[in-house]
Amino acid sequence: MQTFLRYFNSALPLLGAALILGAAAYFIALAVLKRRGRRLSGAWKLWLFVSAVYVFSLFMLLVVRGEGFSLEGMGWYSLDLFHEYRSLAASFTANAFINILMNILIFLPFGFLFALPFGESKRRWLVLPLGFAATFAVEFIQLVTRSGIADVDDLFNNFLGVLCGFAIARSALNIRAGRGGRAALCALAALVFLAPPFIAWGLSAASPYGVSGYQTGGREPLTDEIRFSDEALSFLDSAPESCAYYSTPGGTLEDARERAAAFFARFGTGIETEDLYDDMAYFRDGPRYVSYHYAGPVVEYCASGEVEPTEEGLRALLEDWGLELPESAVFEEPGRESYRFSLAPEGGRGGTVEIDPHGSAIRLTYSIFELRPAGEAAMLAPEEIEALLHRGAYAGWLEDPDAPQEILSAALEYELDSKGVYRPLLRLDFGPGSLYVDLPAER
Repeated sequence: MQTFLRYFNSALPLLGAALILGAAAYFIALAVLKRRGRRLSGAWKLWLFVSAVYVFSLFMLLVVRGEGFSLEGMGWYSLDLFHEYRSLAASFTANAFINILMNILIFLPFGFLFALPFGESKRRWLVLPLGFAATFAVEFIQLVTRSGIADVDDLFNNFLGVLCGFAIARSALNIRAGRGGRAALCALAALVFLAPPFIAWGLSAASPYGVSGYQTGGREPLTDEIRFSDEALSFLDSAPESCAYYSTPGGTLEDARERAAAFFARFGTGIETEDLYDDMAYFRDGPRYVSYHYAGPVVEYCASGEVEPTEEGLRALLEDWGLELPESAVFEEPGRESYRFSLAPEGGRGGTVEIDPHGSAIRLTYSIFELRPAGEAAMLAPEEIEALLHRGAYAGWLEDPDAPQEILSAALEYELDSKGVYRPLLRLDFGPGSLYVDLPAER
């Protein structure tokens, strides 16, 4: 609901402008018709007014609301059909669901309003190609003017809206004509056209697993020979036959507020502002902030200060900030001015703490979780890894996927997914970079 209200509130000024412009166009049209000696009935006047306001609303929401206008080259575009649905089915977020649903609903009035004037005329089917042309025109304008992203998924969803609106109009006209059976069929068709985002939502809810930061799949397939170094083969030979999946309890808004208040209290302040989202909460006390992601939960702290870049200095920082770090956590330096403590899943706990100093600010991501076993995954053999890489079922990027590749080393890592499941990943080091493959859970 909060996500929808944010969308609605941000659109209110544009809808107000559309109402004013639509009303002006309506009165101009009435004046022109009056001069030509044509008068409209009350029903036609209502249709003309609503249609004018709706057309301006489309323009304001889909074109003016973009990032501005520029005719210097083409804008962003996506030709990956059903990408939004695949992402939503893999991991539900209210933002993604509302984006798909609103793209359908925003063109529903088009199919409804412009089907009514045709009535029972055979030309009523012209509404559908007209609707497709309108949705295509919107995407083309967004591409040319860089006022948005031209996306084939938007084109598909907008046309679903046209079909849904047309089916509702046909149902209403059939009811008026006393054709109950046809009216019911048209109403059923409207529900079918509206169903895809709800189906994707259901698929997401049916899966116990979400999407991690290393979302595997859909990458460029490796086409040439893949070799394994002796070190990589030694790791795969000595690795356990199965690895555990773990579930985490997650967090609540009350937990988030408590964490933020306790952190700010160490600096003598309290929560000044909070922004609430579907998957996280964000708190600020002025120069400091705390973001709390409910899955896990993962908590990010940021405050000014300096830190001694040693294991002892970083442990002291955690203690000063009131954060517990188990003694068995292993200290690492994964990158320049980036530090990490890793806790292998054992004793019901696991996770990482990452510390990144940025100038006068220190950003610390605390991801130590309580873990409960949730399933098992089998370790992959070299030939299974090759098959996954040749299919593009990995996460990461290689500069030349068509060249021969050598896996120099391999390691087991854990990553939290969007549903709070701590899942094993196999990291494959290729020298200039690393790729990750999933260890699929055994059912």
